[in-house]
Amino acid sequence: MKVNKGFKFRLYPTKEQQDKLQHCFFVYNQAYNIGLNELQEQYETNKDSPPKERKYKKSSELDNAIKQCLRARDLPFSAVIAQQARMNVERALKDAFKVKNRGFPKFKNSKSAKQSFSWNNQGFSIKESDDECFKTFTLMKMPLLMRMHRRLPPNFKVKQISISCSHRKYFVSFSVEYEQDITPIKNTKNGVGLDLNILDTACSCEINNHDKLTDFKQYQTDMKELLGIEIDEELDTKRLIPTYSKLYSLKKYSKKFKRLQRKQSRRC
Repeated sequence: MKVNKGFKFRLYPTKEQQDKLQHCFFVYNQAYNIGLNELQEQYETNKDSPPKERKYKKSSELDNAIKQCLRARDLPFSAVIAQQARMNVERALKDAFKVKNRGFPKFKNSKSAKQSFSWNNQGFSIKESDDECFKTFTLMKMPLLMRMHRRLPPNFKVKQISISCSHRKYFVSFSVEYEQDITPIKNTKNGVGLDLNILDTACSCEINNHDKLTDFKQYQTDMKELLGIEIDEELDTKRLIPTYSKLYSLKKYSKKFKRLQRKQSRRC
């Protein structure tokens, strides 16, 4: 069975590498904001027109518009970062329309303490380094020292990479897909589940082993000390078990209950 999992590792870039990563964060934010502005203008022009007359830009046209704006601002950029920014802004806009009255996504601010940019599953490598605890993560021909505190699963496939910075600490996140043998549960009747926080009653659901009901035994003693209600220890497997949760919650925050707690703490 295929399993998707995320792995996050700490990066230790040099001063020059930090400047390059900060430039990548800035370019990603600019590309994201340009794409969001284009989609907002497109939405404003099409919202009053009938559905057949609405015109939307293709993803390739939006990519070209973002790249032209970045070139006009004299910003050196990577085409992968610009493309990932376009994909993320389109995904954010689709998620915004799923919820009513949610509004448009917000523009990204390059002055915030948390920055990030996305990368695809191409153009990177992970190699061994002189230290066993560290590995060399190469991205955009830039070798970065990575703290490998856990191993990646065997035969994994990287789906996406994300570089982030939080309060001058740099991280890399891998979205990984790999095969894992998961044994399905054959007999579900062996498990016992009992919720004592519902309104009035709890169903025993044909419980065969009453020794597993440890929480219910403690609940019986609480009912006897607080409310003076005795619940039968012999449980029928097909009847409802009374919980008296309303009375229990009222007594739980009373003065008598607090005094009882203090007495029990003194005894210990």
